[in-house]
Amino acid sequence: MKGYPASTSTVTHVDSPRIWVGVAKAPGLTMTYEHVIEPDDKGAVLTERAILSGPFAGVAARLIGKRLESTFVATTAHCAHLAESQL
Repeated sequence: MKGYPASTSTVTHVDSPRIWVGVAKAPGLTMTYEHVIEPDDKGAVLTERAILSGPFAGVAARLIGKRLESTFVATTAHCAHLAESQL
């Protein structure tokens, strides 16, 4: 993702079109990204979640947590816009 250290993500689980999970690893840190789409009364809810694990997870969370949250807000809004334009 733009503005973050370079990394490679591997898609580890797909249950199309509802769930996809990716994992990026760095020394001392594993970042698991979950993307879940669930239907609701008005259409669908997209939940994006980052799970940080490893010895540097706490430090990484403090350093990039807020920025990661704002990135998810922006990407989720973009996905919603694209989905709505397909209706």
